[in-house]
Amino acid sequence: MPTPRNKESEDKFVDRCIPIVIEDGTAKDGKQAVAICHSIFQHHKKNVTLRYIRRFLKSIKENLYKTLKG
Repeated sequence: MPTPRNKESEDKFVDRCIPIVIEDGTAKDGKQAVAICHSIFQHHKKNVTLRYIRRFLKSIKENLYKTLKG
């Protein structure tokens, strides 16, 4: 399964993704391929956002601990 590249737009990703998911048999036709590729992009975007939020919260926690400790 393809994954979005850094700063790749959804349209560009879907255009690149469609032939891949059709060729590997994941999608039966173009319509299904479009749906699968949009879904992959949205899930990837959510995971990236969650990663940034987790890093941000971790840095806040570490800074708070340093401030309180010392």
